[in-house]
Amino acid sequence: MGVWRAQESEWNPSQGVDQPSRWPLIAAFFGAALFIVLALAMAAVVYYGDRFMPGVTIEGRDIGGLTRAEVTATIRQDIAQRRAIPVRLVASDPFLGESSL
Repeated sequence: MGVWRAQESEWNPSQGVDQPSRWPLIAAFFGAALFIVLALAMAAVVYYGDRFMPGVTIEGRDIGGLTRAEVTATIRQDIAQRRAIPVRLVASDPFLGESSL
C-alpha cells in the first residue's frame, strides 16, 4: 500500500477560487467579428444591387459601378468599333501559292 504524504506549498490567494472562463469572451469576439463581416457584405449588396462590383472588367474595359444597361451599351459600342476594322485573310498553300481573300 502507498503512503500518503502532504506536500507543503506556499499560500496562493487564488487557490480554490474558480477563475472565470474565457470562452464567453472569445465567442463574443468572434460573434461580433462575424456580425461586422456580414453587415459589410449586406451593405455592399444593397449599394451595388443594380450595379457591377468594382474591379470587374470585360476584355480589359472596366465596367465596375456601371448598371446593366450601361454595360450593354458599352459592349455594343465596342463591338461596332471592332466590326468597322477591316480584316485581311491570307491563305497559303505550298502548291497553289498565296491567295488573299
